[in-house]
Amino acid sequence: MKTDLRITNMDDTKSPMKSNKKDFTSVVKKFSQNTSIHGIRYLGEKNLFIFRRLTWLLLFCASATLLVYQITDRIIHYYSWPVTVNVKVNYNTSVQFPAVTICNQNAFKATLAAERNWYRLLEYIYTNNSGFDLTYLDQHNYSSIKLDQLLLETAHKREDFVIQCTWKGKPCDWKNFTKTITDHGVCYTFSTNQNDAYISSPGLENGLKLTLNVEQYEYMPGPHDAAGIKMLVHTPGEFPLVHALGQAIPTGNHIYAGIKLNMINNRPYPYGNCGIKKLDYVDVYSSEACRLDCQTRVAEEKCNCRNPYMLSKRGSPSVCTLKQYIGCLRDVKVNVDRWRCSCPVPCSFQIYESEVSYAGTSHYSIDKLLENENITQLKQSLLNAKEISARMDRTKFGSTVELAQLLNLEYSNLHTLGLNSLEESVKRLQMLVRKEYEVIFGTYKFKERLYRFQIYNVVKNFIRGRNAMNERTFHIIALAYAEFGLAIKNKIKHMMNQAETETKLFYYMSAMEMIENRRQLVNMCLKNYSDLYTAYKEGTRIFDYQFENIPRTHNNASVPINLIKLATDHDSYSRKFGPRLGERLNETIWRLNTLEQLVYDEYHHGNTTVEEIENAVDEYYRTMRNYLYAKSVFDEYIVEWPVGILENRLEKFNLLWNSINSNYEDIFQNLVSTIKGIQNATFTLSYIKSTVIQILNNYLFLGNISKLSTAEIISSKNVQQKILELQNFFDQVRSREHRLLDTLTRINEDSIDFWTIVVQDNDSVDYYHFVNRTKLTRNLSEILNETKREFIENRKLLQFSKIIQNMDNLFFATFEKVTEDLSAFKDSIRIDNDFLRQNLLKLDIFYRQMSYEQIDQQEAYDFFALICDIGGSMGLFIGASVLSLFEIFDLVMSQSLMRIRRKLLLEVKDKNSYK
Repeated sequence: MKTDLRITNMDDTKSPMKSNKKDFTSVVKKFSQNTSIHGIRYLGEKNLFIFRRLTWLLLFCASATLLVYQITDRIIHYYSWPVTVNVKVNYNTSVQFPAVTICNQNAFKATLAAERNWYRLLEYIYTNNSGFDLTYLDQHNYSSIKLDQLLLETAHKREDFVIQCTWKGKPCDWKNFTKTITDHGVCYTFSTNQNDAYISSPGLENGLKLTLNVEQYEYMPGPHDAAGIKMLVHTPGEFPLVHALGQAIPTGNHIYAGIKLNMINNRPYPYGNCGIKKLDYVDVYSSEACRLDCQTRVAEEKCNCRNPYMLSKRGSPSVCTLKQYIGCLRDVKVNVDRWRCSCPVPCSFQIYESEVSYAGTSHYSIDKLLENENITQLKQSLLNAKEISARMDRTKFGSTVELAQLLNLEYSNLHTLGLNSLEESVKRLQMLVRKEYEVIFGTYKFKERLYRFQIYNVVKNFIRGRNAMNERTFHIIALAYAEFGLAIKNKIKHMMNQAETETKLFYYMSAMEMIENRRQLVNMCLKNYSDLYTAYKEGTRIFDYQFENIPRTHNNASVPINLIKLATDHDSYSRKFGPRLGERLNETIWRLNTLEQLVYDEYHHGNTTVEEIENAVDEYYRTMRNYLYAKSVFDEYIVEWPVGILENRLEKFNLLWNSINSNYEDIFQNLVSTIKGIQNATFTLSYIKSTVIQILNNYLFLGNISKLSTAEIISSKNVQQKILELQNFFDQVRSREHRLLDTLTRINEDSIDFWTIVVQDNDSVDYYHFVNRTKLTRNLSEILNETKREFIENRKLLQFSKIIQNMDNLFFATFEKVTEDLSAFKDSIRIDNDFLRQNLLKLDIFYRQMSYEQIDQQEAYDFFALICDIGGSMGLFIGASVLSLFEIFDLVMSQSLMRIRRKLLLEVKDKNSYK
């Protein structure tokens, strides 16, 4: 029975379903024929070709797709809550002047930090890159110092910061600035009473004019390394985040900051993110206050303290100590963004736009500043700051210490290794040269006397013999030889003319006597000649005269035997006329014998002719002339020749000695001058030690003298003159070294010639042995080698530049660096144009215009605009309107309700059938 029922139910449900399908199809077809949507009716028309229906289907689908895309885009745009900005310019007769907060780029003042013994602390905090050791704070009792105390007591003072101030054309001063601790350190905010805070016209004359001194000479390590100021123009009462929002302004310029006010009104959610939230530490909301409030909460939560610029309420949280800051707050501050402080922008606020322009500071303005009565105080402040910075700045002070230590080292090297070694070398050289001089001078005196002794010996003991012979015989032979010949000739002629025997006998006896006398003289002369010629040939003295106080026993040894012997054989004249003089004497005897024979023949035989007499007398005359010529040649080329040679030797020897002696005197004088110069240089170095190095050490290590005083002493004319004297001395030593080396070389060359002359003088060797001068009897090569060794040793001692090396230049270079360092310090405390440009700036802050812009956010796209865009898109793509949407809605709703109704009816019918 149950099975039947199921079959019956299944059969019964088929017919209503088919009926429903047909009803829905007819409804859709009817809707397509009557809807206002274009193109639908072509889809439901059965009488149309299938291709046409498909074409309309594609067109409708494409248009529907574009329609859906356009409507979706507009809906998304609507729900993005777009806004527009409305800018409105408001014109006011008076505008409140904003707050101006100015910070020095350098957070700490060197002199104040040094006074409180915090300079090294700050330096350690801000220059230690290897990590901060907290035990350092405990070791130096820095742990309990609070940050605000550290900042306030070491910051640049407003009375030094603000030099000149003008507000709306009227004078103001540093008292018009309020001290504020900001995120940039201690800053100063311009403030005035409420009634005077408004201006009624724009321009420079109705703003704030400032002349500021950043005191760059007081700069020290800190959180910022720029030079100049940082300025923030902000709403009065608003906390200034100068570090984050301020404008950096350099020194040495005239800055014009034109201000423009903007009022901002934002739309709240969902059109924007503006809004306010309750803050823990401040009542008036602003984005900056919110961020600081968040930072303060984080700092209190993590470190139980705060940074001085953070907010507080009734003193809570307290300012961090250095130990809390280093150990905790510094890391929290670095990572504060990780805490994601949510700080919406307020819906209404105002901002100031600053348009900054620059101009150079005029010379006129600088000259006026230099005439200011505060310059004296500024100079003193500058000097104090420079003194502190020079000592506290590790780099500068360390550089000066290094230079001082290097100067000490270079001084020690120059004094000990330089001057002392140089003096020792010069004195040793002086001793050796003096010893050599004494040896060569003694040899010169001996040799020079020997030369004179030899000359004397030849003159007195040889030539004097000739002179004596000449007086006795030589000159008589030729004396009146013409008269003698004439007398003999006349006597013979008288004999020829006399008949008387007695008279003739008288002439005969008289002529024979004259001839015999003359012949005897010639024989005597011939003997004298033989003795003289033998003396020269054998080198034997004729006389034995004594020279000065030298015993006669020295005469034989002093005779220049070789030279005397050589006199008869040194050239063709001496070889020819040495014997010829004897020949001429023998010839004279023969001529006298001829005359005697003529006299005899005429007396006894009377057979003499006049011609024979004339020829005999002429031959006698010729023989006498030949004799006189031979005698003059004999005297010049033999007798007197050794003296000429000896005199020439003596002259050359003296010339050589004069050169040697002059060079030795030059060396002695230079060495004495060098020793004196070394002593003066040593004294000068000692002066520099006591005046410069000691004072520099006092400044660096004892601190009992200022750097300025040190600089003035070292750069003084007296010290510089001493340094110049030292430089001149070492220059002279080097030039004197070359001059002495040249002189020493000349002495060596002359000494070689000297010893060669002395030792190789064969005419003196016998005398050297006789007087036991052993050095002069040595081999010449040994003496020359000894001279060479002495020269080499002297040359080594003379290498002054090798002893000094570069020590003087290193000392002077280091001294110059010290002088430059101290001179730079001295120049740095001079207040001039450069100083003012490095430290001062002029700042003019003013409204550019009295109007301000009010910027309002408004809705850019509302619901009505959305509906319009949707309707427009429908009309564009499918030719429908907004009502077409309602048609579709009506179709869907009616069909849905009908399906629900039918379903309910079927369920009721099924229930009844079951029952």
